[in-house]
Amino acid sequence: GALRVEGRRLIWTVGAGSTAAALAQAAQDECLESAAFWIAGTQLRLAFYPRGTSLAGDGDCSAALIAEEKAKLKFELFLNSRSAGRKVLLGKKFSCDFRRPPSIDQALLDGADGAPGVEVG
Repeated sequence: GALRVEGRRLIWTVGAGSTAAALAQAAQDECLESAAFWIAGTQLRLAFYPRGTSLAGDGDCSAALIAEEKAKLKFELFLNSRSAGRKVLLGKKFSCDFRRPPSIDQALLDGADGAPGVEVG
């Protein structure tokens, strides 16, 4: 999917077509990862788990920020414009759970809501 910048946010449109269909069928702890990008000298990727990580509750999905090398970075993850609040990455991965919107499968197909994003500050 495409990465784009809106103000201080980097937003990842997960994808459409076969990608969205695969995500709609994904099991818990299965994800799709974005292309790599650089913020504050750190190579990062976003990951989206449509059924959540292994620790997510029923009805949750998850978004994660993944660093290639251990990093210390203040950031905010969001999904569908809902923020998980300010966080600090101390290591290589940080994930947040969100209530799974009922329309997320259609949103992925439309390339609209459901796009994970990150803001660093």
